[in-house]
Amino acid sequence: MPAREFSRINANPEASGGKIIRKSALLYCGDRRRFAGRTPDAVRAPRSCTLTSCAFLHCLSQILTLRIGEIMATLTHHHKSEPSRTDFIPPLENGDRLTREEFERRYEAMPKKVKAELIEGIVYMASPVRITRHGIPHGRVMLWLGTFAAATPGVDFADNSTVRLDTNNEPQPDAILFVNEEFGGGTYVSDDDYLEGAPELVVEIASSSVSFDTVEKKEIYRRNGVREYIIWRVDDRAIDWFVLGDDSYTALEPDADGIIESRFFAGLRLDTAALIRDDLSAVLATLQSGLSARSGS
Repeated sequence: MPAREFSRINANPEASGGKIIRKSALLYCGDRRRFAGRTPDAVRAPRSCTLTSCAFLHCLSQILTLRIGEIMATLTHHHKSEPSRTDFIPPLENGDRLTREEFERRYEAMPKKVKAELIEGIVYMASPVRITRHGIPHGRVMLWLGTFAAATPGVDFADNSTVRLDTNNEPQPDAILFVNEEFGGGTYVSDDDYLEGAPELVVEIASSSVSFDTVEKKEIYRRNGVREYIIWRVDDRAIDWFVLGDDSYTALEPDADGIIESRFFAGLRLDTAALIRDDLSAVLATLQSGLSARSGS
């Protein structure tokens, strides 16, 4: 039997070079398949087998190599199972200063109920929405715009949709009215389903005149060419309708009947006093009068 294969030795000390090896020890190195599933007592070595120092060291080296391989495989598996820090996406925080790309990356990883905007490179997180101070007024505006869009080919409206205005501004207006691209509008839908460009009309529901809708957002809408901007200041019981001139917004004043009509969208009329007092019938009747005047009927 070759010296690299050996097992327990039952011979006298002389047979093992003067070294005594206990009967229970099994030293094996070589063709391991011959010993698969067999106990040490079932493995017999020829009486002539001798344990040499070289053979012992060679066997020990193989055993250590196998054991190190098992340890490395375990460590590798554990490492792969842990998430990489490069995959970690920080949550959005109010006041963060981010690029538009980083804002979108973090926003997409947030829970769906979260609403956030990027205004002049700063993140603004929306507070919980109250029903009478925001939800109901918002719904009334959507009904008004939706009725107009239904009667106007090439015009569409949207609710709380992110708008890419420029590299530092990505607001999420309460309502927008816009002309579709194929009808000559100034916006288009991107491949990843965002509205790019300035809608022709934007509506924001604000609590009062101190809201940032009346200052910061008004400025970015002006700078990016939003033609008309409406702010419903609910707590102040007032509605402001601005139209873009050469390079600034000018407030439209109601006529003698308290009605304001859009300078861009023909037939879009609003009875501001009726909307504030929640008289939907009067609001829709005023709108219908504008649509009828537009069609000449």
